Parts: sequence; structure tokens; C-alpha cells
Amino acid sequence: MSTVSVIVPNFNHAPYLKQRIDSILNQTYLDFELILLDDCSTDNSQEVLLSYQNHPKVSHCVFNTENSGSPFKQWNKGIAMARGEYVWIAESDDWAEPEFLQCMITEMEKYPNVGLAYALARYQLNDTEPWKLHPNNKVQVFTGDQFIREKLLYTNVVYNVSMTIFKRAVFLNIQHTLYEKMRLCGDWFFYVLLCQKTDVLAYNKILSNYRMHDSNTSSKAEKLGKSFLEGVDILNYIIQYNRKIKTLDYAFFWAKQWVKYRVKFEISRETNRKIFKKMYPGHILIILMYYVYNIYYFFKIKIT
Repeated sequence: MSTVSVIVPNFNHAPYLKQRIDSILNQTYLDFELILLDDCSTDNSQEVLLSYQNHPKVSHCVFNTENSGSPFKQWNKGIAMARGEYVWIAESDDWAEPEFLQCMITEMEKYPNVGLAYALARYQLNDTEPWKLHPNNKVQVFTGDQFIREKLLYTNVVYNVSMTIFKRAVFLNIQHTLYEKMRLCGDWFFYVLLCQKTDVLAYNKILSNYRMHDSNTSSKAEKLGKSFLEGVDILNYIIQYNRKIKTLDYAFFWAKQWVKYRVKFEISRETNRKIFKKMYPGHILIILMYYVYNIYYFFKIKIT
């Protein structure tokens, strides 16, 4: 039985698959199985995946006959096949540095209570880096509740699942249907649920590459409007199950973000009404501050 189960859930990423899979097979840490999944791609992804089917590291190569409609359903499908102690969901359009697994497993094994770990992922856009990272190679360990309060209450700081490793035993103890039905923010919800069961390790070292391209995003206005809606659901879940979080801890931030997203990404009136409905009546302070910050923008006063 392999220590790590590596899952590659693919949909129409044929141009990137070889680089992704080769970056897994070329890891310096070799105790892993590789699970290849395809969600009914319409490009030549299956041809690329089949070329790896007989590799000794590949334990499963599975093609859906119908699209699942959710990347998170594919995650769960792969994890159901996994037999490793650790799971690495390696998105099909990203790629890893050769020492990714070695570094992550080495650090996680130092801390028995850690069930989720993540390192930095370098942003890649058309062979350029639109945002520069500032790694210092330091390791920081959080309790799960601390990580939720400090890192996940406002947004999803773990911006790419390919940069994470988690223990399969922790995954088996969370409620999968909560995030599986989401379209955009299921990963954020997934980390919240894991953090309710385990400590978290943050490794400030660049160990993977996050490819940004048109095919992995919908229109910005629609995507960010819907992601904000799903984000409110996650906020509601967090404060429902963590009574130590006070309204003032998050209300001003969420109100600012609401206004900024509405202005910058031109969120439609219909979507904005849906946000109001989700905010009311549980988040009156956010709604009030939303109106205040709208006045700031009307008079072109910058919100910090």
C-alpha cells in the first residue's frame, strides 16, 4: 500500500496533462499511487491519459461517460479509490516541483496532529508570473480553529488545491455533501471542514505552479458574483459552529469586499439581490456598512 495517493481529476486539459503527470512521476519521493480521472472530456485528454495507463505507478485510470458537473464530485470519486495515508489532489492544468511530495510528507510527519498542509504555488500566466511571491521557507502550525479564524473567515488563502496534502483519515470524518454541491467555492468549504477535525501546517516555500488561463475561469463578473454568494454560505457555516467569532471580527471586511466586488466586477442587480437575501437578517451590520461604503465609492473616497 502506497503512503500517498495522488489524484489527477481532468476535464479538457489535454494540452497540460503531460507536464502535469510527468511532474508527478518525476517526484523525488516515490512511495505513491497515481489515480487518473477524466470527467467526459471533449478534447483528446483520454488519449493522453491512456498513454500512461500501464505505468507501474498508475493504479486507476477511469473515464466518466457523463460529465459529473462538479470538480468536487471528482475529488471525492478519486479519494474513494485511494488507499494511501495521505492524499494529494493534483489539478490537471498545474504542475509540481520535483521535491513537492518529499518536502510536504517530511514536514507533516514532524507534527502528528497535522492533517492538512499546504505550501506556496507560483502563479503562471502565459509563461509569466503576474504576482510575485515572497517565500521564506518557514513552517507554521495552527490549530484548526485558529486557522479558520485567522485565514478562512475572510477568504480562501489556500488558493489552489494542488498545493495541499491531507490525511485520508481526516477526510473520511467530514460531511462531503456540504461542499460537493458548490460550483466555485467548494475547496474553501472543504478546508473549513477539514480544519474542524485537524491542525494545519503552512510551509512558506514554493513547491508547485498554478496555471492561470481562460479555460479555468468563467466571466469575472459572473464568477465573482456567484463565488461571493457561496462565500456567504461558508461565512454562515463558520460563525454557526464557532461561537468565539464575534460580528465585529468580520463584518467590516465583508462589507468592503461586497462593495469592491460589485463595483470592480459589475455584479448584476439580480445577483446583488441574492446576496442581500443571504445576508438578511443574520448580517445586519454587514448590510449597514455596505451602504456606508457605497457612499464612499460614490464620492470616490478610497476604502482601505
